[in-house]
Amino acid sequence: IGELGFYAISMAEEQGGQGKTAFEYFLAASCIFRASQSWLPCEALFCTSGPGPSMLLLGDEGVQRKYLPEIVEGRRGCNIALTEPGYGSALTHLETSARLE
Repeated sequence: IGELGFYAISMAEEQGGQGKTAFEYFLAASCIFRASQSWLPCEALFCTSGPGPSMLLLGDEGVQRKYLPEIVEGRRGCNIALTEPGYGSALTHLETSARLE
């Protein structure tokens, strides 16, 4: 996937990415999924420009300098973990509520 140019599609060029939009990320993932009928080949896109690497951009610049170069080059993986008591990690089964305090 990296040799085909699919790493860091939607990461900013300043971060070593391609600077493309979320729509282009979606198109790439959709085409790869349709061709392979599996989510596994799309993991490389997710790990180099999905929610995990994007969340790093919200944090400390030192952490970004340390981890983002290897992430956008596909040499280090980055994912996210979501869980909720009683539901595990199935994103389709999570519940949420908000309360103004």
